Amino acid sequence: MNEVRIIPRKFAVNRKKVVLAILITLINLAVMAVPPAHCETEQYRYRESQQDKQLYFFWSLEQTDKAVIRSIEPDVSYYNECEFSGNTIKWEMNKNGEVITAYRDGNRLIVNGVFAGEKFHRTFEIDDAPWFQPLSYSLRRLLKDDKRETIKFWFIRPDVLQVVKLVAEKEPDEEIDIDGMVEATHKIRVSMNGMMKKFWSCYYWFRKRDRVFVKYEGLHGVLSSSRTVITLSDMGR
Repeated sequence: MNEVRIIPRKFAVNRKKVVLAILITLINLAVMAVPPAHCETEQYRYRESQQDKQLYFFWSLEQTDKAVIRSIEPDVSYYNECEFSGNTIKWEMNKNGEVITAYRDGNRLIVNGVFAGEKFHRTFEIDDAPWFQPLSYSLRRLLKDDKRETIKFWFIRPDVLQVVKLVAEKEPDEEIDIDGMVEATHKIRVSMNGMMKKFWSCYYWFRKRDRVFVKYEGLHGVLSSSRTVITLSDMGR
């Protein structure tokens, strides 16, 4: 889930790629299972559903002097380094062996690597707004601030490697069913900045008792009718 994707990817169908991805996943899970000393960790499994298709992926958080967030799916993995404020320091996407890395240098986002079989290098000029990439973690910042209702931030779309400014807004708290258990949650609406706000938005829910991300719901892009739902699965109890 681009961590948790704003605009999700298509599901993989190539059997060889799936087998290779499973092996990579097992290796990554082994790494995730051995955190460094003095490290606080969280590990969860999520279920992603889109129309009649479904997959599971793993998400982990390690906190030492910074927060490291990993998301491992059948054919793509994401690695993020963040400040405890939620600001992203570094982002890496590995999709079937093609690696893209991004980092912030002042008011620039530098993105390098291989994308769709081609070398990719681009520098995006941005403003002072924070860069939030793993929204499953970074949006906790808004929840921690009782006096703040909205926040604007930059985000790299992993499907096209474009930088967009998004807006997160607190919604009324809700009780929702997550994998057969009713949970009290904080709800956040994420939308495009400016006039595009009318055309696309999605929602994130975080468990009240520990601010763990428990649900995502949104359309598969602007003007799409294909809805993606991500929920915390049985490992998140």
